This record gives sequence, structure tokens and C-alpha cells, in this order.
Amino acid sequence: ARGPLVIEKALVEALESGRPAGAVMDVTEEEPLPPASKLWHMPDVIITPHVAGQSAWRIDNMTGLFCQNIERWKTGRPLINYLADKSLGFPIRNGKTPLWTDVLCETQAR
Repeated sequence: ARGPLVIEKALVEALESGRPAGAVMDVTEEEPLPPASKLWHMPDVIITPHVAGQSAWRIDNMTGLFCQNIERWKTGRPLINYLADKSLGFPIRNGKTPLWTDVLCETQAR
């Protein structure tokens, strides 16, 4: 029920006008977010794959994932959890790119 609380068309129009300056979305009006949605291509929008729950464990692992992805990006390797298939709306196991659960993070090794 949370996704439909924000009307995507109105949000896109507001973002295009510059107010608000950006948006971070963990749920969307329609899930998965359709590949044709303007939100995918807006530079001031961050879309997470419905994983915004908070815990010390998650923050620690996501920090490790972020650092690993910076290193991967710098060396031209595939990013972990990269959303290669936007029609699904989330990364998939055995897809074209690795998932964070398939890659041992330094934080998981502690």
C-alpha cells in the first residue's frame, strides 16, 4: 500500500520542475517499476530494490557493498546487485551480474 501513496506522474512533473531537488524510492506506484518509467532515467532519482529496512547488520553490509562496487567500477568489473533487467525491478540470482549475497564482503568475514 505504500507505493501507491506517491503518484508517479505527479512526482516526475515535480522533479522536472526542480521541486523537490531529488527523490529516493524504495517502493513505487507500480512494482516492479515499468522499464518505460521516466524515473529510471532521471539523474536526481535513486531507486532501491525494496531493501530500505535498517539494521546495524544491513548498514555495515551495505557500506561494504558500496565500497566493493566503487572498486569494481574503477577496474571495469561488473557491479554487485546491478539492476541489469529493469523489467523485473530487482536483481536476480544467476543473472548477468553478481548479488551481494554471492560475494564475500569484508564485513561478512568479521
